[in-house]
Amino acid sequence: MTTPDYSCGNFVNSANAQFMPDDEIKIELHHFVNRVHDAISTTTHDCARASSSDDIYSMVSSKVREVGEALGEDSVDTFIFSCWCRFPWYEADFGWGKPSWVSSVDVPSGIVMLMDTKDGDGIEVFLALDESSMLALQQHLDKTISSTG
Repeated sequence: MTTPDYSCGNFVNSANAQFMPDDEIKIELHHFVNRVHDAISTTTHDCARASSSDDIYSMVSSKVREVGEALGEDSVDTFIFSCWCRFPWYEADFGWGKPSWVSSVDVPSGIVMLMDTKDGDGIEVFLALDESSMLALQQHLDKTISSTG
């Protein structure tokens, strides 16, 4: 794959953090954060080592294939987190003014999206979960709120 001299665009890659079934018993928030951080660091390091557009294409294709295989496994719970923070979504003006609210549409189940609020002082979280995952989340939140409140 060759890249034209004056091309531009977005570069998207994924950092895949995996948790095995035996992890469930001992996994706590700080373990989750560390594992995700390590996956992001590894992906960033791999991107920095790429010496050509072919290397980058191969790397991204491999990650996309990994995610696709995980999504196809019935016995694997796959959740995808995407952060759209610090993108200037609310500054876009296509001729009819700046948007009053920005969100994503048609998000498949298992997606968690983070996006800045319009005023930039907060983060909105969009969750697209199947019914059983949403019920489990709600029950966990109820337990957390009642034990701290």
